[in-house]
Amino acid sequence: MRDYTLAQQYALVGLNGLESIHMDMAKSAVIRAIAMAQSLERFLSEDETAEQL
Repeated sequence: MRDYTLAQQYALVGLNGLESIHMDMAKSAVIRAIAMAQSLERFLSEDETAEQL
C-alpha cells in the first residue's frame, strides 16, 4: 500500500461512504479537515527545513 499524505488519509477515511452528489455537514467537516491537514503539512515541512539550517 502506498504512503499517503495526511490530507489524503483524511480524504480517504472521511469521504468513504458519503454520497458525492450531496453537500452535507459531514462532508463539509471532512473538507475543512483536509484543508487543515494540508496547512499542517506545509507548516511541518517548513519547520523541518528551518531545523536543518
